[in-house]
Amino acid sequence: MAQLTVNKIAPGSALAQTLVAAAGGGDSFLNTGKEQIAIKNAGGGSINITIKASAGPNNDKCSFGIAGTPGHDIVVAIPNDSAIYLLGPYKPYPFADGSGLCQLTYSAVTSVTIGVFVAPPTV
Repeated sequence: MAQLTVNKIAPGSALAQTLVAAAGGGDSFLNTGKEQIAIKNAGGGSINITIKASAGPNNDKCSFGIAGTPGHDIVVAIPNDSAIYLLGPYKPYPFADGSGLCQLTYSAVTSVTIGVFVAPPTV
């Protein structure tokens, strides 16, 4: 699993969308609740990206009384049309683990690229 660099967009500037290869074992990024995921699938078929729910630092439970479980994961289908899809942002709880990382997994990674971006506060 690789930790992705969060690309910060500076006020009054443009940032090229630099995407990296998705890791076979999944990826993670430091999640403050402001980051967006950019993902591109140039592979042979649709893939799923899963944004993993976490139990939180105190094994917190949701309003249904369930600690972070796979039932609370978010799964998004990404078609193989070579478009760049933007996902998020996602709240740190339940979408960050005890280290503050949002965990991502993929159903396939061939020709899948990803990046994480955060915009500055509005000017």
